[in-house]
Amino acid sequence: MVHVTDDDLLSLLSQMLGPTLEAAGFGEAQGGWDGVTFCAAQADFTERFPWLPQAHPEDWQRGSSTDLVIEFDQTTGLLGRVDLEGITLAATVYRVGRGELAARLKSSMGWPLAESLPIVAEALDAAFTHREEPAAEPPE
Repeated sequence: MVHVTDDDLLSLLSQMLGPTLEAAGFGEAQGGWDGVTFCAAQADFTERFPWLPQAHPEDWQRGSSTDLVIEFDQTTGLLGRVDLEGITLAATVYRVGRGELAARLKSSMGWPLAESLPIVAEALDAAFTHREEPAAEPPE
């Protein structure tokens, strides 16, 4: 088993995701032993990324921020889940026409963070820059 310290984790997240998340308006990671959350101002997110489903929340979902939540096992260093405002990042990437990347991202769940975070970064970049007509609904 590989134990990932808080400092190791923050350094890895900063190195792998920092540039993409900062450019998209997200702040620094907040969190605990089993996951982190990055927050962006919801109004800014909606204006910058209108093609994403997260840019159009239902009234009951409206708040002050759009959250990216990354869950992991700190003891083993394995990726568990990545959600962007309650929708998996894989489903989001699929909806912007990147099915092959969505499949790679889904398959990286359970991988070590050092191996899976580059795919997460690629998926975030694709979601934040890809403006193709969205696909219907992601396959189950």
